Amino acid sequence: MGYDGGVLEISVNGGAFQDILAAGATFAGGGYIQAINSDATGNPLLGRQAWTGDSRGYASTIVHLPASLANQTVRFRWLYATDNTFEGTGWRIDNVKVEDFTPTVVTFSENFDGVSAPALPAGWTTEQTEPVRTFATNTESAYSAPNAVFTPALSTAGLAAIISPTVRIGSNSPKLIFQHHYAVDAGRKGGVLEISINGGAFQDILTAGGNFVHGGYNGVLIGTSSNPLANRQAWTGITNGFIITEVNLPPSAHRQNVRFKWLFATDNIILSVGWWIDAVQVTEAIAGENLNAVSIPASGIAEPYPSEIQVSNQEGLITNVQVNLLNFSHSSPDDVDLLLVAPSGRKVVLMSDVGGGNPVSNLSLSFEDAANASLPGNAPLVSGNYKPTNFETADNFPAPAPSGAPTGNKLSALNGSEPNGAWQLFLVDDNGNNAGSISGGWSLSLQTSPDVIAIPASGTSQPYPSEFNVSGIPGSLSKVTVNISNFSHTSPDDADLLLVAPNGRRIVLMSDVGGNTEVGGLNLTLDDAAAGNLPDNEPLASGTFKPTDFEPGE
Repeated sequence: MGYDGGVLEISVNGGAFQDILAAGATFAGGGYIQAINSDATGNPLLGRQAWTGDSRGYASTIVHLPASLANQTVRFRWLYATDNTFEGTGWRIDNVKVEDFTPTVVTFSENFDGVSAPALPAGWTTEQTEPVRTFATNTESAYSAPNAVFTPALSTAGLAAIISPTVRIGSNSPKLIFQHHYAVDAGRKGGVLEISINGGAFQDILTAGGNFVHGGYNGVLIGTSSNPLANRQAWTGITNGFIITEVNLPPSAHRQNVRFKWLFATDNIILSVGWWIDAVQVTEAIAGENLNAVSIPASGIAEPYPSEIQVSNQEGLITNVQVNLLNFSHSSPDDVDLLLVAPSGRKVVLMSDVGGGNPVSNLSLSFEDAANASLPGNAPLVSGNYKPTNFETADNFPAPAPSGAPTGNKLSALNGSEPNGAWQLFLVDDNGNNAGSISGGWSLSLQTSPDVIAIPASGTSQPYPSEFNVSGIPGSLSKVTVNISNFSHTSPDDADLLLVAPNGRRIVLMSDVGGNTEVGGLNLTLDDAAAGNLPDNEPLASGTFKPTDFEPGE
C-alpha cells in the first residue's frame, strides 16, 4: 500500500486537469485512502492523496461536485501511477455515472454526536448475545466527528445489534442512507441490515423488498463457520474508511412505522477490529399527517376547512417542505384551488386551475420545489411529483384562511420559519357542478436545521450576525471564498449581505441583485476570481460570482 495508486482529476471548460478535491469537490463515500509513500521511488504522484492498497472487490465512490460547476462543461480523468519497486495487480473502473442531484427531504437523521461516548441517543436500543460486546458510541473513528456507533469483532461466536427509533415513512420513494466502516475477517465476520414494519418481526432489507442503490452487501458469510449469520449476504472484509450505503425502502414500508436493525455477527476463529456506523438518514419520512378524508363540494369550501396537521419536535427552522396528497379525485380538477398555510402564517398555493376538465381518480400528488415539472394547465393529471402550480393568481380563499396574497410561489417561501405548530390546508372549489375528494388525507415531509439564517420581510436577519470562529490557520489571508447554501427569497433585490473579518475589515457580498424574481434553494459562491457579477435585474441562479453591490453606501 502506498507505492502504486490512482487519483481523480477534472477539467472545467477545457482548462487544465486538477485533482477533484483541489477543484472544490468532496467525497461522500469511498474517498482517497492515503498519500503515496515518500519512498515510492519514481511514482509521478509522490505525496498526493490517492486510492491505494487492496479494495477487496469493487468499492463505490461518490463525489459531490461544487455548485460552481453548474452549467459548465467538464471532463474527468482517472490517473494511475506506479513506482519502480513492487508489482501489483492494477486498477479496475466500471459503472461511471454523472447525476444532477435533486435534494430529497431528510426528515430523520442521527449522527450520534449529541451524546458523550459510550451513551446512545434517545430511542436507540441494543441487543447482544454474551459474551459479545454490543454497540456503543465511540470516538476512535467517525464520519461526523466526534462519535460513531461501534461494536468490536471478537473471536467469540455471537451477535450484536443496534436498533433505531420508530420512523414513520412516506410514500414518495423513501430511502435509508448511512455511512459505515468495517474491518473484519472476510467471510467469517460481518453485518446485515434488517427492517421491522409496524412492529412485525425483523427481516433482511432485501427479503423485505428493499434494494441497494450504493454500497450493498459485498460477500456471503461462510456456511461452515460458527457465525450465527452463516450463508447470509453481508458486509464483510475491510473498507479502508467510511463508505456510503443507500437503500430504497420496500413498498410494503410506505406510509408505515418502521425500525431498522444493524446486526453484526462474529465467529470464534480470529479477533479483528469491528464495525462503525454513522450519519444515518431517512428521506421522505413523515413529519405529520392527517389521514381523514377531505370532501370537495360542487362549489365552495371543502369539509373540513381547513384540514390540519399538528407538527412537533422538529429542531431548528424550515429548510425544505414537501406536501403529499393521497387519493385525489375530481370530475373537473380545474375547479380546485389549494392553499397551504404554515404555523408562521406564511402561505403558498399548491395548485390552482390545473388539469382542465379531465376527470381523475385516486391520484397521489406530491408538491416540492425540487420536482422536475409543474402540473399541466389543460392536460389530464397523473400521479407524480410536481412544483406548486398556480394558473390563476387571484383565487379567493374565504376566512378563516388568512387574507392577502400568497407569501410566494415556491415552497421555499416557507424556509426560515417555525416548523412546529398547526399546518393548514384550505381547499376551495371555485366552479359548480363538479365534486371530488382527497380520500386518503395528506402528509408533510419537513427538513429543518438549527443553522438557518432567517430573513424577515423587513429588517435584520435572525441571527444577526451569523457567526463562526476560525482557528489553527497559520500565516496571513491570501484568498477568501464564501459559500451560501440554500438561499431563498421572494425578492432577492431586498437582501443586503455583509461579511466582516476578525480584524474588522468588511465587504458587501451582494446587494440589490436579482431583481424581484422569486428564487429558492440556490447555492451561491462569492469569489473574486469568478468570471462575472451577480445580475442586477435578471433572475439569480446557482453558481460562482464576484461580490456584487448595485447600491453602495447601504
